Amino acid sequence: MRRLAAPAPPHGLFRLPILLYRAHLGRLLGRRFVLIEHVGRRTGRLGHTVVEVVDPSTEGYVVAAGFGARSDWYRNLRAHPRADIQLGGQRLAVTAVPLPAVAGAERSGTGRPG
Repeated sequence: MRRLAAPAPPHGLFRLPILLYRAHLGRLLGRRFVLIEHVGRRTGRLGHTVVEVVDPSTEGYVVAAGFGARSDWYRNLRAHPRADIQLGGQRLAVTAVPLPAVAGAERSGTGRPG
């Protein structure tokens, strides 16, 4: 059996939302996307990623990991759960809490995990 290579992380135009946040234009993305500022699990360096908010509830924000548990930002947050987020023009200190796949699917409205 041949093992398939993991998809490459986003680059180019997919990184455009980070540039919008850096230019203080994050509000153009509305409340649908959030910039996560996280600490690298190996390097300790500050990293940035923009992800989709699938459930903006009063308890917190549920976001989607497009590359699943293999995403670097996801693994970084598992190692260092404290992070800062920017949502529109608002900046907040948060603590990341992973949801089980079934709970995440229920909160996202899809009703199915993955």
